Amino acid sequence: MLRFFNKRIHNKKGFTLIELIVVIAILAILALIAIPRFSGFSETAKISADEQMAAVVAEAAIVYAAANNGTVPTMADLFNANYIEKQYTAADLQSNRYKAGTPAFTITAGTAPVTVVVTIGGTNTKTFSK
Repeated sequence: MLRFFNKRIHNKKGFTLIELIVVIAILAILALIAIPRFSGFSETAKISADEQMAAVVAEAAIVYAAANNGTVPTMADLFNANYIEKQYTAADLQSNRYKAGTPAFTITAGTAPVTVVVTIGGTNTKTFSK
């Protein structure tokens, strides 16, 4: 029985300090590569959310205009007629891309009687027309 414990105590299996340092270095390199890639995803998601919000407003505006003889609505008109759940403003923009400059969220008339143009952004803008 003592031989078993004696053998167990003197059996030095395990990782050396060098091996542990190499593994930590590899993990650090992987982290340095992965973290910047993941941080870009949140800004991309915010840009997509802003564009989808503008697309929803444009769709609601075209439905409102069609139902009201081509009258281009304001954001308040869309909200009061229950076409949208909130009166969106430039403060609702989430992405840095559309917050740059003087951000705006505007609805204007297009060329046809029931065409509406929704523009978001300040320095960088995107227009949705339906």
